[in-house]
Amino acid sequence: MSISKTKLTVLCDDKLTSPLFTEHGFSVFIEKDDQSPILFDIGNSDVFMKNASILRKDSTKVEKIISHGHYKSVV
Repeated sequence: MSISKTKLTVLCDDKLTSPLFTEHGFSVFIEKDDQSPILFDIGNSDVFMKNASILRKDSTKVEKIISHGHYKSVV
């Protein structure tokens, strides 16, 4: 039996420190062995995308997004 690993990277919350951006909300980049990453996002803007870039997380590989409506387009 093999044990798979899951890595969670917080992309947005209201407690991150510089050089990352913060806002009220929560976003996490979820990586699991040999699977496409999942983005869980309940932030208010594109802060998660800015932080993903800073943390070198490739959001183009995300195939599943768990989110909600945003106030403006972030694409």
